[in-house]
Amino acid sequence: MSTLPSGTVLLLEDDNSVRDLLALILAQDGHDVRSCESADEIRDLAAANPDALAVVDFWGNSHTTLATEERDLLTDFAHAVPTVLVTGRTWASEAVAHELGLAALVQKPFDVAEMSEVVRSCVAQVQADIEAPHS
Repeated sequence: MSTLPSGTVLLLEDDNSVRDLLALILAQDGHDVRSCESADEIRDLAAANPDALAVVDFWGNSHTTLATEERDLLTDFAHAVPTVLVTGRTWASEAVAHELGLAALVQKPFDVAEMSEVVRSCVAQVQADIEAPHS
């Protein structure tokens, strides 16, 4: 019997229905899901859970552009905690995700199976990074 990687997932999504769905999906995959109501709350939980993965909906203002201040906030957050960005923003692309240092990008509307796989893969990477010897 193989074991799928599971870990702590911090979830920030402002749409209650989507947040509940994501929490259910991720919990069924064996993750310890901690839903957050605000960017401040997820930052606090990330500081207290250094081995967590964050799954976040973008909390900025614009759908078409990413303002410098918003870019800086997202980049800083992604460097503090591995982050999967789940968004329908038109500025979001794999190239932008790479520039921001995100673990992954999932476009809305998302496929449930794809979301599960992305999170499993990112959790496995977080666990591998923790277990890797530091030089």
